[in-house]
Amino acid sequence: WEAKHGRIPAGALVCLRTGWDVRNEQSRPATNGQQLKEGQQDAAPAQQKGVNQHTPGFSVQTVQYIMERQIAGLGIDTASTDVSNSTNFFVQKLVLNADKFQIKNLDLCRVPASGGLAIVAPLKLAGAVQAPV
Repeated sequence: WEAKHGRIPAGALVCLRTGWDVRNEQSRPATNGQQLKEGQQDAAPAQQKGVNQHTPGFSVQTVQYIMERQIAGLGIDTASTDVSNSTNFFVQKLVLNADKFQIKNLDLCRVPASGGLAIVAPLKLAGAVQAPV
């Protein structure tokens, strides 16, 4: 990417466009795993339910390289910045421990490869560990 577009600038939001965002608009599950049944309240990760999920995500090595560029955060068009069969969530831990943010389930199909503007604000969800304020 840098060979084509130049060095990733400090403060950038680096997004991975996997193409899986189209699954969010379709009736099939966006995780290629088990879909929750109507009225089912259990939102535990599918790995805990014995479901073989498989969605793309960032590799630890890629994120370590990107973090050297002093980015502001990561974005992805899937449900996690880690690959879905991850049990240790190294990418998420690496990003969050560096005090960077991550945005998931993005629609990136019309976002330019470089030069876009992202405005990111935290959600105010009382008691939600996924969106701390």
